[in-house]
Amino acid sequence: MSDRRPRKTSSSGEPLEFFKVYLPSFSSHQLLIPLDFVKHFKGVVPKDAVLKDTTGRSWPIRIAEVGNKLFMKSGWRDFVIDHSLDFADLLIFRYNTDSVFLVKVFGKNGCRKELTSRINRPVAVMKNEELADEVNETEQNQRRPVRACKRKFSELNIRRMENHVSQRDSQFKTKPEFVGETVRKCSSETYAMPKNPHFVSSISKYRMRTMYIPTPFLKTNRIKLNPDEEMIVRDQNGRTWPTQIKETKDGRFFLSSGWIEFRKKNLRLGNQCVFEFVLGEGNTCSETIARVLPRGLKIEKNHFVVKA
Repeated sequence: MSDRRPRKTSSSGEPLEFFKVYLPSFSSHQLLIPLDFVKHFKGVVPKDAVLKDTTGRSWPIRIAEVGNKLFMKSGWRDFVIDHSLDFADLLIFRYNTDSVFLVKVFGKNGCRKELTSRINRPVAVMKNEELADEVNETEQNQRRPVRACKRKFSELNIRRMENHVSQRDSQFKTKPEFVGETVRKCSSETYAMPKNPHFVSSISKYRMRTMYIPTPFLKTNRIKLNPDEEMIVRDQNGRTWPTQIKETKDGRFFLSSGWIEFRKKNLRLGNQCVFEFVLGEGNTCSETIARVLPRGLKIEKNHFVVKA
């Protein structure tokens, strides 16, 4: 009878390791585990695992299969927030014991990043009447000129570098077997309140063109937005759309370029949509997760209430 337990070392005796370059548009909500690394699980993939950083703190995560790929899912976002992961940070994962990964995080400066304590941020859910006050159609003529947003690193080049490491095993020969319960899709009965700052918006005719971000929501959660920078909007299926943050003359923020394309693919007039903000270092935000509320649900006083 063969031993099907995952190995802790490679055939050469070296510890099992892999690296990932953090890209918010791909990795803020889930993290892809390299296919070559998955081989070491010998076809038996643990449903639950633990991430442990160099300070000894631990984060429980859930490993889930999407197609023929494995992702670190539930719990991964907590790790991202607690370590203030930023674009192009380097993460090195070492498989230590069964279902435990030791993680080292390095910044773009090449130095190891220190753990930052999580800030208890208040959650504000805006009422529909308050949201409506944020919309002023005449502000369409008050937009600032668009400036090109430049990045020091290219996401495409980094993705190509990661893909080159594991592209030799782009397909599994045998489908991995999961230990534990099957991952279930979210339904109206199991819809959970987001942990991160969020607001709810009714998709009106005004918001079909432009999505305003409520000023009271930003102030309550002390969120900092940078005009003319990119904001990634991620839908509930993990697909991403780049949009642009714009600011009116009176200091209101809205999503511009790219919003209409996202709305066409995901929203209809009258939908209720939850916008969850993924915060980075200094309470800045470059990604929001948008989820359409199931019919028959609404948010009232920070709770989901089923309509009669």
